[in-house]
Amino acid sequence: QKKAASVSKQLLQCITDLTLKLCGDIQSDTEKFAKHARRTTVNVDDVRLFARRNEDVVKFLHDFASKHLKPPMKRKRTAPEQHAEQH
Repeated sequence: QKKAASVSKQLLQCITDLTLKLCGDIQSDTEKFAKHARRTTVNVDDVRLFARRNEDVVKFLHDFASKHLKPPMKRKRTAPEQHAEQH
C-alpha cells in the first residue's frame, strides 16, 4: 500500500475556491447558452458548449450522455409568418 501524501490547509482551500469558482462559471455560462437557445432548462448540449475547448471532457460528456440520457425532444418551430402573426 502506498502512503497517502499530506495536503496543506492552504492547498485544500485553494482547490476549494477554484472548484467553487468553476462551478459558478459553469452555471452562469450554461444558463446563458440555454437562454440564447430560447430554453429555460440547461441540458447536456449547454455543458458540451461550455467544455468545447477540452476535447477529453467533450468526449466524456458525449459518451456519458449516449449511455445515460434520453435524447432531447425536438422543439417544433413555427414558420416566420406564423410567429409574426402571434405578435
